[in-house]
Amino acid sequence: MDALAAVESATLELNTDPERGGPHLRAAIDELAGYAPRLASDLRAQAMRMTAELSLARAELGRGEEQAARDTLDAALRGWGDQPLPIERLGPSLGALVDERRDALDAAGRGRLRIECSQPCEAFVDERAVEAGAAIELYLGEHRVYLRTAADEPDAAELLRAVVLLDEVDAEQVLRFPERPSEAPSPPPPRLRPRPPSDEGLGARDHDPALGIIDHPHPRRLAPRGAEIAVMAVGGVAMVAGVVLWAIDSTCPGGADPNDVIACPELYNTRAAGVVMTATGAATLLTGTVLLSVDEVRAGERRDRSLSLHWRTRF
Repeated sequence: MDALAAVESATLELNTDPERGGPHLRAAIDELAGYAPRLASDLRAQAMRMTAELSLARAELGRGEEQAARDTLDAALRGWGDQPLPIERLGPSLGALVDERRDALDAAGRGRLRIECSQPCEAFVDERAVEAGAAIELYLGEHRVYLRTAADEPDAAELLRAVVLLDEVDAEQVLRFPERPSEAPSPPPPRLRPRPPSDEGLGARDHDPALGIIDHPHPRRLAPRGAEIAVMAVGGVAMVAGVVLWAIDSTCPGGADPNDVIACPELYNTRAAGVVMTATGAATLLTGTVLLSVDEVRAGERRDRSLSLHWRTRF
C-alpha cells in the first residue's frame, strides 16, 4: 500500500529533517484514513501508524512545542481508544505526556455514536471496524467515519468518509446514511464551507452537499484582538503627545517671559510636529476602534451559534 510507504518515508525524514518531515508525516497519516478497511484488519499497518503518531508528538515535544504535542496525542488517543501503548519505549518525557493526556480525556468523559445505514453496509470509526446499528462509546472530540457497501456484495464501494464531533458527555449521536429527511419544517441549512487544503492533508476533497456534510462559517477576525487594542493605545498616546507639543509652541523652555529676549533667547517651535502627531494619533486611534468594534460584533454573533453534531469531509 503506497500510503504505508509514504508514512514510513515521512517518519524517516522526520528523524533527519524535523522541519520538513513533520508536515509530510502529518499529511501521510491523514491519508491513511482513506484505507480504513485495510487498516482495520492489518496489525502491522496499525502499529506503523501508532509509531508515526508517537514520533510526531515526540518531535514536537523536542522542539519545545508542548501544546502541539498535546494536540497530536489527544487526536491519536481518541482514535486508539483503550489500546495499550508501548510506554516503555517512548522515553520518560513522552510517556509522562501520554499518561497526562489520557487522564485528561478520561476526565472529560465520553459520548456514544450509533451509525445507521438504510442498506447493508460496513462501518469503520477511526479505522476500526464497528457494528452498524450498535452504539459505541468514544472519547469526546472528533472521530473519523468510513462507510462502504457490504463486502459480500458485488462491486463493494465507498459510501461516505466524514468527521463526526462528539461534544456531550454520555449523550448519543446518530449518524444516518443517507440522512433521513425531517417531516417538520426546518431552518435553512448552514452554508457549506470547504476546509483549506493545509488542514486536510493529501487527497483533500471539498464538502459534498449530497452527503449532508455541513459546516458553519466562522469569519476570521480582521486582526488579533491584542493588536487592535495596541493600535488604539498607540494612537491615544500619539494624540496626547501631539496636543502637548502643539500647546507648548512659541513658549520659553525655562518658563520665562517669551518677550524677554535676554531671559528667553529661544522659543519652542513645535506647532508643525504637534499638528502632525495629533492628526496621526487620532487616525490611528479611530482605526483601532473600528477594527475592534467590527470584530467584537462578529464574535458576538458567532457565540450565538451552536452545533452539536458536526460533519465535514476531510479526505
